[in-house]
Amino acid sequence: MVSELAPQDDSALFLAATAAFDQVGWNYDRVPGREVLELNFEAHHTSVPVHVQVFGELKAVSVVAGCSVAVAKPKFPLIAEALMRTNLELNIGNFELDYDSGRAYFRATNLFASESDAPPILANLVHTSVAEVDRITPFLHKLAIANPLEIADLNLKRFLKRTDLLPPAPDAAAGEP
Repeated sequence: MVSELAPQDDSALFLAATAAFDQVGWNYDRVPGREVLELNFEAHHTSVPVHVQVFGELKAVSVVAGCSVAVAKPKFPLIAEALMRTNLELNIGNFELDYDSGRAYFRATNLFASESDAPPILANLVHTSVAEVDRITPFLHKLAIANPLEIADLNLKRFLKRTDLLPPAPDAAAGEP
């Protein structure tokens, strides 16, 4: 049973999240009856849908950004290895592969001591999630379309070190991820 939340029932952390996103000028939609916000960003390589879920009682927020590349089942082991190798290099968040949809996601979760700490951290979690999805998208695309001969010759560790597929460094003053 899903409870319908009235605006006065919103947690302080959810209100801090909406205020943070309003402050930076991000458009979002609320999922009715939930403390969930949906956002969309145009990054360098791809569009990135972002799902932000607030767990008010836990004082936790989970940010999930989706990759646009769909992967066929025969490529799942290769993609899963690429994502796990990438995860080893990350300090914040992790990539996941949804075996039902063939899509990769980046998830970052944070626990807050106080709602007043939330706005800059939430904006940074969203920026990080969008940037990580934008960074991995061309790698996943190349792996998804690679033929068996290319895969047989592939050194995945070296492939993931390529810099020619990376988006340019973000402009810190721009305010967009």
